[in-house]
Amino acid sequence: MAALLRSKGVWRIVNGASERPLVSDTVTGAELDKIEKWDLAQEKAASEIGSHLGSDQRSHVEGLEDNPKKM
Repeated sequence: MAALLRSKGVWRIVNGASERPLVSDTVTGAELDKIEKWDLAQEKAASEIGSHLGSDQRSHVEGLEDNPKKM
């Protein structure tokens, strides 16, 4: 799974090396773009993990589908 997520460019989200970008008190368009990009990468990671789980393993990640790090 780690190799697959690396190939998709989302492994750093799962292993905790990449955190969601922080924003300033006055959010700029550039900050919003960074957050959107990170959120999409997080969704991609969760989707990849979920799609590779067997039906007997899905119960272990129920309710965590939006958090690939916890998955």
